[in-house]
Amino acid sequence: IDGGRLPRVAPSTVVDTTLDSVNVVRDGSGKWEVRNEIKKREAGRWITKSEQETRSFAKKLFKQYYDPRECLIFALEGELGAGKPVFAQGIAEAMRVCPVNSPTYTIIKEYGRLIHIDTYRLQNARELLDLGFKNYLKPGNVIVIEWAGKIMKILEAKKANIVFVEIVDNGSYREIKTQNSKIKT
Repeated sequence: IDGGRLPRVAPSTVVDTTLDSVNVVRDGSGKWEVRNEIKKREAGRWITKSEQETRSFAKKLFKQYYDPRECLIFALEGELGAGKPVFAQGIAEAMRVCPVNSPTYTIIKEYGRLIHIDTYRLQNARELLDLGFKNYLKPGNVIVIEWAGKIMKILEAKKANIVFVEIVDNGSYREIKTQNSKIKT
């Protein structure tokens, strides 16, 4: 097909994001802001600029790590107001579960195979075991835990696929750091 004489335009940047890391296939005249975000993504850091982007990112992580043959745990950390419940809502959307709210006062909420836990009010990790945490560690279950740092000793002792997620709210955007660790006992 002959498009005739075309105007000159600056070359675009082509980025391959099909693998875990980001690969710049062709370096064009893309903005520095975009290049900086690419570097952050390579380091396991992601930027979201709205609640919807945070939920969409959570959906992508769910799809990347979910395997119905094992229990999947999302261990969330972040200050108050950072967006941990928003992340949990993204997981729920990916699982086609009704809207979820933070279980701060009930500690555990069950939505079929999705178990949403908020350990903020727990005095110690033993309390979670007393609430039957071991019963949720079944293949196919997805457990989202807010304030997971409070129960890290329990998580380290369980057989599960754990995705550690740290969310930092920087005002106009959220920085999300992820790390996957299959812990076997």
